[in-house]
Amino acid sequence: QREDDFAMLFEMDGDRSQAVYVKPTGTFDDSTIVTFFSPAHVVAKGMFKKGLSRDAAVDLLARNEDLMFARFGLWTSDNEDMVVCSVDALLESLDPEEFSQYAHRVALAADEYEAAQGGGDKF
Repeated sequence: QREDDFAMLFEMDGDRSQAVYVKPTGTFDDSTIVTFFSPAHVVAKGMFKKGLSRDAAVDLLARNEDLMFARFGLWTSDNEDMVVCSVDALLESLDPEEFSQYAHRVALAADEYEAAQGGGDKF
């Protein structure tokens, strides 16, 4: 999370919680693109060699096909790769109901994936 990211914490079923962040990520024409994202799983650096199996990668692709208003992807930093759930929106036309729906969809999908990995409730 960066200093200018907007953060929310959702209480989920089963005494779990899930963080969702919103940050500006670019422009399209004269509109600002914002990305809603939620971490779901930390993977050891060098994903196909160490942390994310071929089966896990195929599972993420299959989940992407079933998701509405969200997608899974890998975000990379210097010391780790992270599976995140995210969705992009145009800020200027984003109404409060859409904002809420995008945030909830991303949180639900990320928490479901995190729970399926069996590593507890980290995010």
